[in-house]
Amino acid sequence: MKVASPNRAESKDQYHHGDLKNALIEAAEGLLEEKGAKEFSLRECARRVGVTPTAVAHHFGNASGLVTAVAAVSFAEFAKLLGAALKRSVHNDSDSLEAICEAYLRFAERKPARYRVMFSDGIRDRSNADYNAAWLDAFEILLNTVKVRLGNAETEDAWARALSIWSALHGFATLENARKLDFLKVPLRSETDADLRRKFLHALLTPERSQ
Repeated sequence: MKVASPNRAESKDQYHHGDLKNALIEAAEGLLEEKGAKEFSLRECARRVGVTPTAVAHHFGNASGLVTAVAAVSFAEFAKLLGAALKRSVHNDSDSLEAICEAYLRFAERKPARYRVMFSDGIRDRSNADYNAAWLDAFEILLNTVKVRLGNAETEDAWARALSIWSALHGFATLENARKLDFLKVPLRSETDADLRRKFLHALLTPERSQ
């Protein structure tokens, strides 16, 4: 009588219980954090979860599909974080736009691997519908907040302003994660990263505060 190997039995159990997809996404996130997109390997993700590369391909097709799934899940989590920040600001009667921007930078700081995959890694499939929907969900939270701040201004004006804020946040987060902003602490009299972020947000959002 032939006995199934532990890995084979484990992979079948994970597959039938619906855990394999999420386990692979977590393994992919860890691998991307350790080695980046250039050294990303579908085979290595499969090895870490204890399944064959064929099992990975069943869910994601190829390496690009798996990385895109990580990006889509990350954007969905990102959108939830922005939405939660918005709700708290409304409840506390605080600045909603500032709360969203702070949440954006906080996510980039605390989850740099996911953030890089969401925006930067070329292996990602940018035509993926789930990824694009999750990206737009996050952006629309910012967009709708800007619309309210500008007195329900023309859609094109709100889009342009939301895009400028989003782009500035992305640039700051990317430079901060790469430790490229430390030299600004002295001229801006900032002793900590958090203080530097506060000064950046104050300058970025001053036009909206004057509305």
